[in-house]
Amino acid sequence: MTCELSEKSKKKVAHVITMLELGGAQQNTLYTVSHLNKEHYEVYLVAHDKGFLVKEAKKLTGFHTLFLPALRRKIRPWSDVVALYQLYRFFRREKIDIVHTHSSKAGVLGRVAAWLARVPVIIHTIHGFGFHDSQSRIVKKIYVILERVCARISDQLVAVAYDNIRKGLQEGIGKRDLYRVIRSGIDIKRFSRVSGMINQELGIPINAKLIGQIGNFKPQKNPLDFVRVAALVAKQVPDSYFLMVGDGILRPDIERLIRELGLDDQVKLTGWRQDVEVLIQHLDVLALTSRWEGLPRVYLQAMAGGKPVVGTAVDGGPEAIRHGENGYMLPVGDTQGMADKISYLLTHDAVRRKMGERGRELVREFDIDLMVRQQEDMYKELSEMTKK
Repeated sequence: MTCELSEKSKKKVAHVITMLELGGAQQNTLYTVSHLNKEHYEVYLVAHDKGFLVKEAKKLTGFHTLFLPALRRKIRPWSDVVALYQLYRFFRREKIDIVHTHSSKAGVLGRVAAWLARVPVIIHTIHGFGFHDSQSRIVKKIYVILERVCARISDQLVAVAYDNIRKGLQEGIGKRDLYRVIRSGIDIKRFSRVSGMINQELGIPINAKLIGQIGNFKPQKNPLDFVRVAALVAKQVPDSYFLMVGDGILRPDIERLIRELGLDDQVKLTGWRQDVEVLIQHLDVLALTSRWEGLPRVYLQAMAGGKPVVGTAVDGGPEAIRHGENGYMLPVGDTQGMADKISYLLTHDAVRRKMGERGRELVREFDIDLMVRQQEDMYKELSEMTKK
């Protein structure tokens, strides 16, 4: 009888994300669903049935999974209607208490379905908005309108960076009291005790200076600029090598530019890898040329690994990387500026080490277990408010 009452008292929480590809939002969502307190929550994960992390999701325990082929990233009206109906039916059937969505498509479909199903608490985490200045005015306007509408049916918008809140309010998405910040977190301890060698595997000389960019090969991450930065750095620091960790639609363009710039020997494309802590341990500098972001998880990983960062000053990035303290933040497209800062760090060992140590000090607020506890506190607070 006690056990039965205990089960009934648990809150049912469903996390909805579009695709489980290898990215910060996806990895943090997996960590959350597997680490929420199971004495208080019965947890569900809903996502598309394809993605690099699907196998990992199936291996993890402590939560239920629902894979929906209709939940796709691209706008496909028929699939979107099917996904919306499937989400609605699922929320109604399971009597979900809290729906927590992530990513743009799942954020729209998941929140609308939850509202239709009369789910008591609806939450969305902004891992960077789906709209940005690189889009046409019409496309951006459509995304903004969708976010405004969905904000009206949300009980909480969670931002991983204060800049997300600034941008949302600037576009008329919700009121200030709708937002709260919960930092995107990482397992800090994982990056403090690392062993392993990659130089021989990747054909990199032991004493070479190593710069890396970790992220998908998509327009958002602007990987072609990283290749251009590599060419400029190689002229200033000839013994430098470059890792590009990830994959995606721009890979053919990247390979073409590498050949054109004569960097075949110095730029290594590793594909997707899950030993990020080992890779970062061997880097001298982490770089990121993104056009837009939420709060790049790889910045936090570099900080935990004691490595300085040279990246673009977009969205939440400057909240983690303090210019001149644990790295440098430059404008998008400033390949020469990035190359100069990277070259400076490569040739000034003491500065590089000092910045790396400063990063280790600053990363403490981005602990992944703190992130989970803050979400639990939010669920409790919002659930109690719905009772009143």
